[in-house]
Amino acid sequence: MKTGTTKLLIQLLKAVIENEGINLNTLNIKINIENSEPVEAEFSKISAASDLELEQLQTELARLDFLVENRLRVERWNTNPSAEFYYVMNDEDVSITRHEDLRTAVDLAMEKLKKEEEEQ
Repeated sequence: MKTGTTKLLIQLLKAVIENEGINLNTLNIKINIENSEPVEAEFSKISAASDLELEQLQTELARLDFLVENRLRVERWNTNPSAEFYYVMNDEDVSITRHEDLRTAVDLAMEKLKKEEEEQ
């Protein structure tokens, strides 16, 4: 898991804060963003958003690993002025899957190749 270190660091931060006797569910943090007014946010909401982003990052890394391990590439084709498709191609230039969404195209290729492996 490539996001493990970040998850560990966040857990350690939470433990340090809780050891100071601070309730994470009631903790509000003021965030100063350059050239704008400070924003106050609940720690629990920031933490939940962080967990979601880490999960999404791990999913994207899994997709990328899949493409590399299987020697696949993704091509974006504009089949007409109003239609854009993503094709997952093997090393023999054969299209495995096609979809309007990049992530879905890769997910479909993952499912298809996994099913083919199971059938063999």
